[in-house]
Amino acid sequence: MFEGKRRRLATTVIAAGIAAGVLPAGASAASVANACRNSVTANNSQITVDTTGTDAPDPVAAGGTITLSNLQQTANVPGSIFVAGYNLGLLQEGNNNIPATVSTFIEGTNTVEGTKQTNFASTSISTTITDPDHTPGTGDESATDGTFTANYNNLTFTAGASGPADFREDTIYPLVPSPSGSEHGALIIRSVVGGVFPVRFACSPGTVAGPDPGVVTPIDPAPSFASTTITPAGPTALVTGSGTTGNVKPQAFTINAFAASGTLTYTGANKSYNGTVICTNVVGNEAVIVSEDTAAHRLNKTQVQDNGATGDVLINHMLNTDTATAKQISKFKVCGTPDDAKLDAGPVIASGNVTVNTPPPV
Repeated sequence: MFEGKRRRLATTVIAAGIAAGVLPAGASAASVANACRNSVTANNSQITVDTTGTDAPDPVAAGGTITLSNLQQTANVPGSIFVAGYNLGLLQEGNNNIPATVSTFIEGTNTVEGTKQTNFASTSISTTITDPDHTPGTGDESATDGTFTANYNNLTFTAGASGPADFREDTIYPLVPSPSGSEHGALIIRSVVGGVFPVRFACSPGTVAGPDPGVVTPIDPAPSFASTTITPAGPTALVTGSGTTGNVKPQAFTINAFAASGTLTYTGANKSYNGTVICTNVVGNEAVIVSEDTAAHRLNKTQVQDNGATGDVLINHMLNTDTATAKQISKFKVCGTPDDAKLDAGPVIASGNVTVNTPPPV
């Protein structure tokens, strides 16, 4: 009753939007062969699946949200299935529209989720049946491959740390078309022919060759239909903080110190210091920061101790580069190791906080 499967790659069955060149603004497209199993025969079939979608924003910051919109797939179902339905009296000669629901799994490389499944989109599979002698079951019946277009809801992915986020139909095997609700594959098609005859397909990127039931060769990965560039997060500052020092002449301070860059400022009643960080050395919960304010002709060496929510300590020393010797300046510019004894006995900041972060591995 059910004829052999189609072996050719149906390259002529392309999404209407792709063929007409009218993709939504910013949308991209990919076409890939899919190997399919159905719930009626034991044979494999090969179809073409065309996927389009728009990804935004591009680029996206690491950890940001990527939205896939205008997500659409067009594919074809082998005509032999509809010939069988016609011979059972469930379909008629001429054009037939069979209701179906379709869902697909989309892989997003370098994303937190990895793979997401779309909603089951309602669609209609269209086929045209021809029967020269107008008598079902005599062997001269034929049907065009049934085509459908599924429009899915938006999907969101979380960008990983770096690299391109490429989006494509996932490759999932083995293919299991039954029972309904437990299908296994990248593209799931559920249809009811003639309103009473359920037919389900489980498909995934791949080709089918050879005699029935056919040899499946997976395609992994499938071509991408959209891609977003992930912008890596910048380095984390080794020391941050702001507040008021706890020495005899309190000064407002800000710290944003990296290993060999960043800023450190002090603002007093009559003077201010706007330093550019030369070096930062972290040891446990303590750090030494050397900075320079060339406009003020000053070097500064600040030591901090991070004691959690309260009790942070800050000690700072200035060096006048106009009066210091070259040897003194050279020695002062070396970060060195925090003086644990001085910090333990040093003044607790009057307000604010200091945070010392663990340096990244080298």
